[in-house]
Amino acid sequence: MRLPVVLLCGLGVVAMATPALAVDIVFDYSMDTSGFFGNVTAKATLEAVGNEFSAMLGDSLSAIEPDALNTWEAVFARPDTGINGSWVNNATIPADTLVIYVGARDLGDSIFEAGPGGWNANGYQPWFDTLANRGEFNADGAGATDFAPWGGVIAFDDDGVGYGWNFSAYTWPGYNDADFLTAAYMAMGRVLGYGTSDSWQTFTQWTGSQWAFNGPASVAEYGDVVPMSSDQSVWADGLMSMSDGAPQEVVMDGQLYIGDRKYMTDLDWAGLDDIGWEVVPEPTSMAVLLGAALMGFARRRHIG
Repeated sequence: MRLPVVLLCGLGVVAMATPALAVDIVFDYSMDTSGFFGNVTAKATLEAVGNEFSAMLGDSLSAIEPDALNTWEAVFARPDTGINGSWVNNATIPADTLVIYVGARDLGDSIFEAGPGGWNANGYQPWFDTLANRGEFNADGAGATDFAPWGGVIAFDDDGVGYGWNFSAYTWPGYNDADFLTAAYMAMGRVLGYGTSDSWQTFTQWTGSQWAFNGPASVAEYGDVVPMSSDQSVWADGLMSMSDGAPQEVVMDGQLYIGDRKYMTDLDWAGLDDIGWEVVPEPTSMAVLLGAALMGFARRRHIG
């Protein structure tokens, strides 16, 4: 039996040539009041995951530039307290940039909570449109086919739901460790729209026996409509795809198994493509950069 950590999702770095980033993912640690990311390994792994997503997303996002007539507040649940509110006023966010506030607190049985941020604003309609869709077409509302938030928030559980974290991107998690690299992938997927965007809902359907996702890129990758979790927020548990040519369970299935590590798969990227992100060929993936010894060829936890 494999022991899962059930996720409640609401919301030394590898040497490599760094490509120009189409979407710059900026992590803001100002609400990390517990000092979780004082652990330099945790911070380095999160930044590496952000860079991998940046290298894959080719979108052009409009800048958010408030002025005397157009103002806004970023609304989200603080990662350190979970309290929802308007925490950042009139932030300027450059073009092609997402800002993600990160931190940690005790999340009980959840390994992380994550999602895109909301907003309140005053001003004129073009300003509201910029906040809602960052210059992308049909990015919000019923029937949306794109997604372009200002950013979002990720809160990690402070002690890996009691198991402790494996923070290293280089080292496979121990038998009783929660893998931070895998959790960071999953959290990023939620911020980028898995189960949290209007465009995700556009492609969600009831087949008569189960919920399924019918986005064209995902259907082409999977070969059929893709089975979903009962809450329609992620893929069904246990779906298989390919990661750098090797078969692997998908990342975005809502489960993180203790002692296990997963990398983003072709189906995970296809889901982001359907949400509206312009997914481009990845120069060199995290799995390849870390070497085959750290991939699924190494130890996976199977109990019983």
